[in-house]
Amino acid sequence: MDRTELAEVLPSSRSESALRTVVLEAHSDDPPALLSQLDGVTGVTATDDAHLHRLSSPEGEIFADTVDPRFWSLHTRMTDSVVSRMVRPAVQRRRDLDRLWLPTQHLTAAWPDAERTGVHVAFDARGLDPGGATSATLLKLTGREVGSTLALLSGLPDAGQGVLSSVDGVQLRVEDPDSGHVDEAVNRGGTFVARGDSFALHQAFVADVLRRYRTLVETLEERRLAFVPGSDAEGGGELRGDVVSLAFSRPISDLQHWLDELFSSREPFRLWGQPEIDAYGVASVEVVDLHVGQRLSIDVTVDGMRLYLPEGTCGNTVVRLVSNLQHRFDNRLSFTEPALQQLLEGGPPLARTTRVA
Repeated sequence: MDRTELAEVLPSSRSESALRTVVLEAHSDDPPALLSQLDGVTGVTATDDAHLHRLSSPEGEIFADTVDPRFWSLHTRMTDSVVSRMVRPAVQRRRDLDRLWLPTQHLTAAWPDAERTGVHVAFDARGLDPGGATSATLLKLTGREVGSTLALLSGLPDAGQGVLSSVDGVQLRVEDPDSGHVDEAVNRGGTFVARGDSFALHQAFVADVLRRYRTLVETLEERRLAFVPGSDAEGGGELRGDVVSLAFSRPISDLQHWLDELFSSREPFRLWGQPEIDAYGVASVEVVDLHVGQRLSIDVTVDGMRLYLPEGTCGNTVVRLVSNLQHRFDNRLSFTEPALQQLLEGGPPLARTTRVA
C-alpha cells in the first residue's frame, strides 16, 4: 500500500462508515514501537511508504501516517467508540503521546470559506465555579444558518462568560472546483470525520487546522525561560524567554475553591500542586503536569494567571490548560501578549522581536 491507495478509505456515500482521522501529538523516534502500544493493536506492518503503517486489530485496521514527526494522523473506518477504546488509554498512561486540545477559535476559524452545517457547544463550570451565573450548557445546532444563529445567541446580554460560544465541534462542507468536495466534522480533541469524493481535500482540511495549532504550540515553546551564559571571561549571562499571561473576562468568585479544583490531579487538567495565597491575593503554585511529568510555576489571581515555562515544557501543556478553561470557566479569556492572542484566535503570526526576560 502507498498514499495513492490510502485515498480509497474515504467513503463517498452516507450508507458507508465514515473515515475517522485522529491526530495525536507524539514524541518518539520509533513510530512502529509506539503505535504497537495502542490498546487492541495486534500488529504493525510496514507499507511501501516508510511513513505509513498498517495497524491490525480484531475490530479493523488503522493506517498511521507519521510523515510529520510530531503530529501523527491515524486514519480508520472503525467507529468512534472503538477508536476511543484503542487510543484514549494509551494517551492517558504515556508521557510521549497526547491528543490535540483545539481552542474554540481554531474550530470556528477552520477553512473560512466553507459552508457551516453544524456546531456543538459545551460548557460546564460546575467544578471550577459552581456558583457562577451559568454552570452548564449543552447545545447542538444544524443547518445552513448555524453560523449566524450562534453569533446571535452569543451576543445576548445573558451569555455570561461566553458559554454560548464555547464551541467544541463543528461540521462543514468543503468544496474545491478542482478537487471535489468533502463533508467534514472536527471536535476539539482532534478527531476528524469525513465523507466525500476527495481524500486530498480531506488531508488539506486536516492540515489547515493543524497548521494553526502547531504555530500556537511552537510559539508558546519559544517563551520558555532559559539562562544563557555569557561568552566573555567574566561569565554572566542573560535570562531569555517570557512569562505567558492569561487575562480572565470575569473574576474568580471563590479563589481557594477554584485552585483546589484546578490543581487536584483530576481530568481533564491533570495538574497537581499546593497553592499558597499571599496577603495580596496572589496564589503561587509549583505545578506538576501529570500527563508529561513536567514541572512549571504558575501565579493565579482572581483576574488571571501567569505561567513560567522552564526549558523542556511542551506547548501542548499550555494549550490543554487554555482549551479546558474555555469550556469550564471562561471562554472569553485571552493571552495578554498580542502575538499569542492572535494565534489563539486562529490568525497568522504577528512579527515579534526576541525579548529578554
